Amino acid sequence: MRYTLITMLKPLTEEKLHAVLRSLGPGFVLPKYRTIVRWTPEYPTAGHCWVLAELVYKVLFTDKQRAVYKLYRLPFGRYNHYYLMSRDKSVVVDLSYEQFRGKLPPYERGVPAEFWPLLSLRGRKLADLLGLKY
Repeated sequence: MRYTLITMLKPLTEEKLHAVLRSLGPGFVLPKYRTIVRWTPEYPTAGHCWVLAELVYKVLFTDKQRAVYKLYRLPFGRYNHYYLMSRDKSVVVDLSYEQFRGKLPPYERGVPAEFWPLLSLRGRKLADLLGLKY
């Protein structure tokens, strides 16, 4: 399985994404996750797996009919981790992987999930701050 982090997602760069998430701070993490997520400036993507997967799928993948990625979720206790995986399960796109601090989750155990129909408010805010059109 190949892990695609941010290198294929032009015009988004890891530096730009991290800078925007740092500027938003821990308050951008949904309230229900703030007690379990260890958000720090060194790990600014922590707690943002859903919105980052949504942003990649709905904004950066331009041809939805040909997009080969699906949203998956992994249960961690009462909570889930969200990421994208190619239909043949050969490629994972997880922009919040760093929150696991070097130990990647068992992506192959993820189950399909669905996005909401429209880009979320958090997704729109992030897209605006990153200068991405949606």
